[in-house]
Amino acid sequence: MADGIEIDGEGIDLTPGEGEGGSEDPHLRFEGQLQLSLLRRSEIQTWEGSQSAILEKFNAVSIGTLTEEVQFLGEGGGPTSGAAWDYARVTQVTAPRRQGKIWTMQITVSQIRYLTIWTLDFADLDKPIRTWLAGTDDAPDLALLSKWELAGEKQDWANYDNYKTVDGEALDGNTLKLAKMIREDGIESYTIHTPVVTCQTTYGSFPDGAGGLLDKWLSELPRSTGGWPDMGGGSSDLVRVQLDHLKDDWAGAGVAGVWLCTADPVHPNADGSYTRSTQFTLATSVNEDIYEEGTPSDGGFA
Repeated sequence: MADGIEIDGEGIDLTPGEGEGGSEDPHLRFEGQLQLSLLRRSEIQTWEGSQSAILEKFNAVSIGTLTEEVQFLGEGGGPTSGAAWDYARVTQVTAPRRQGKIWTMQITVSQIRYLTIWTLDFADLDKPIRTWLAGTDDAPDLALLSKWELAGEKQDWANYDNYKTVDGEALDGNTLKLAKMIREDGIESYTIHTPVVTCQTTYGSFPDGAGGLLDKWLSELPRSTGGWPDMGGGSSDLVRVQLDHLKDDWAGAGVAGVWLCTADPVHPNADGSYTRSTQFTLATSVNEDIYEEGTPSDGGFA
């Protein structure tokens, strides 16, 4: 590598030279440090020199800027390059003072790991009580229920109080149960839960396609950008495949559930990266006049 360090072409030149701090001012010290976490790997470079030189370089450094001056980390690449790690960038700088007018500056250079984190939650959905058992063979007869309610509107208490229609036909089965829930229990709605799957990814720059899938539906969850592996998966997208099987368990037998994109926030991080959390809510069906079918590429996915 070069003797100095240049950050994003801004002229952050730490080329060794003579100065009050010693024979080389500033110079890269021998020791180094490597760090590894789930989503990042880093190296810490320690530079030594005079107060004036170190302060000048410290004030010129910008967090989040890309750098090619890497001591130990491997090569990185873009999100769709097939590389396991992003390009290296400066993520932290500290400059402690030492004795004898000597200062040290520690520059942390990091790379983001290309990894997809899938999480599962459940959303509360409030539904009108009249949708109870809708679409099943045991669904209440809503037409008959309306005739019973009409008896109440006409103050035909003989029929209404005995759960009969204006024609005197008695309610039975789940129609009678529904009428009692409405009249005696005052139930207007009930709560069900549906799976909500979140695809969390961290990018080195603002992600392409953010928001492009909102209010659109997919028949299956999208594959990760660039084929990134899933956290905890034995294969590249095992977790995604397992979560996609929820359609069979929750939508119901013979029901072709779909994934509706309901959120897609993007948050900047202190190191210049961006974290995106795309949410997909399982729906048993969608009104295609209101919600259109999307494609993974609409959201920047593979």
